[in-house]
Amino acid sequence: MSEHQRQENGREERLILDLLDGRGDEPAALAAPVAPVAPAADDEVESGLLREYVEVLGLLPRALAEVRPRAEVKERILEAIGRGENTVHRPTGSPATTPRAGWSKWLLPLAASIAVATLAVTGWLVIQVQDQRVRIAELSEELGNTRSLTAELAMSQGMLAEVRSRLAMVTAEGAEFCALRPPVGSPASGARGVVVMQAARNEWFLRIEGLEPCPQGRKYSVWFATEDGAVAGPIFAVKAGEAIELTVSGRPDKINAIMITLESEPAPSAPSMEPLLFGDERMQLL
Repeated sequence: MSEHQRQENGREERLILDLLDGRGDEPAALAAPVAPVAPAADDEVESGLLREYVEVLGLLPRALAEVRPRAEVKERILEAIGRGENTVHRPTGSPATTPRAGWSKWLLPLAASIAVATLAVTGWLVIQVQDQRVRIAELSEELGNTRSLTAELAMSQGMLAEVRSRLAMVTAEGAEFCALRPPVGSPASGARGVVVMQAARNEWFLRIEGLEPCPQGRKYSVWFATEDGAVAGPIFAVKAGEAIELTVSGRPDKINAIMITLESEPAPSAPSMEPLLFGDERMQLL
């Protein structure tokens, strides 16, 4: 574009702006000449342009009459807006939605995985605890059985040692035997007993069978008859059909006879009745 053309365009633009600024004035004012900026020939051209622009501007209305849209148009517009809201999506790369969308994609699978893992670990722990409780119960039962067996074994070992001791005493050389029999008129006519004595040992062995069970508040008592009178020995109770085996220790010297009576508790210092069993004869078998 040449310099002359640029000047022409600038002149037209200036005239249009001046015309718009003064379109509220009277036509005479609009037709007033602008301050001269060029020679007289230019003024004529500028006046012609100004007159043409005024005619064009007069054809334009100041305002348009308000026209209300029909109801169906309004409904169509609202329907189109509603469809647009349902179909509008944020851009994939939007910073406001991308992190939240990414979070929602792996949050639910992560929560489900954690829940499944928690349930699995909890179930495994429950099973382990139950197994441990069962095992503890089994071990406790085994321990109780072991203790019972240990106690029974200790008791058996003690009884075995006692039997061996008695057998050794009975079979030892020089052992003496004293039979205990019911005297004439004794209520214990079906009872029998024997005492194994040995001078080299401090303990004697006594075995009695056939005695009746003890009445309530009474027990059987062993008495040693000496030159100084009767000396009390051990006391014992009898159950039905039970044989009694006792180890007698702490006996007095110079024993002449051995007697069994039924005494009340506590036992008196001397026999309160005639003996149920009596023995005063010793014999040596070996």
